[in-house]
Amino acid sequence: MDDTTLFQAALNLQPPWTIKKVIFSSESRRLDIWIDFLPGSEFDCPKCSNKGCKGYDTDDKTWRHLNFFQCRCDLHCRVPRVSCPNCGITLIEVPWARKRSGFSLLMESLILIMAMDMPISKVASLLGLDDGRVWRVVDCYVTKLEKWKTI
Repeated sequence: MDDTTLFQAALNLQPPWTIKKVIFSSESRRLDIWIDFLPGSEFDCPKCSNKGCKGYDTDDKTWRHLNFFQCRCDLHCRVPRVSCPNCGITLIEVPWARKRSGFSLLMESLILIMAMDMPISKVASLLGLDDGRVWRVVDCYVTKLEKWKTI
């Protein structure tokens, strides 16, 4: 099994998403994983869910992910914009991250679990993050929880 196949499985990426390359640096204790989509892929419009929208162009994005092998891991991806007949040109939403978060969903889960048992400053310190970024994740989900309670 090669490294791209290993991380494809570890990240549970489904077509059209695929691992393009993996770079590990033992000096910086860092793992960078590049995710791409297969040529000719079609996506659902993130606004109206119209199926089969063609890619228009891409925007390079990076998300902090859970550590692998005690090394920092960042996910990089060319995220496509789609041309929807109903909504125009829109950047799609990737399945591994919340829109505009900067963290993978798994990393956000870890932040929330840690925040339930320790001060935010300690969570930030352990993860090598700024307190403000941790607070934004917590605030997002607390706000969602409050909305769900009113339904």
